[in-house]
Amino acid sequence: MDQTPEVVKRAPLIVFNGKDPMSKVKINSEIRELYSQIGGLIKLKKYKKSITLLNTVKTRYPQLSGPDYQLARVYYRQGDLEKALVAVDASIAKNQRNYYSVNFRGVVLRSQGKFKQAKESYLKAIAIYPPYPNAHLNLGVLADIYLGELKLALVQYQSYMELIGNKDKDVANWVIEIERRIKAGG
Repeated sequence: MDQTPEVVKRAPLIVFNGKDPMSKVKINSEIRELYSQIGGLIKLKKYKKSITLLNTVKTRYPQLSGPDYQLARVYYRQGDLEKALVAVDASIAKNQRNYYSVNFRGVVLRSQGKFKQAKESYLKAIAIYPPYPNAHLNLGVLADIYLGELKLALVQYQSYMELIGNKDKDVANWVIEIERRIKAGG
């Protein structure tokens, strides 16, 4: 009799056969250059100049959701959660399929202590584009730390790890810890 242990493989957590909804958004070389400049300014914490440049992009290209998303990120870094929420909502109003904005809305809401609304945003971002790892990670953190929903946190952390090729040692340790806590009845 063969004593080789049977290897049990779990099914992939993320199965998605669609297209990235953001791949349809086309931006020209001018916008790319402006975004590059803005990114550099943000890294240098030159937020006022970043905001001015983003408002210029918004004026020239009012149909784009990206400038409002970037504004929301700048306001968030400044600690102005109200302005961040207004900006991210403006981004979503321009493109409801912008899963970056929908996910970031969850980040802002979580920072405001609005955990149920944050969860809804993360779930919506995942529904729009299931292979987006950040939404899974953010939902996992929310479920684990803020909501105490360990099973949801475990699934989201596992999805995140699968999407990034299991390359995050911290999250790998969180998965082990949550599995231990679930086994212990916690």
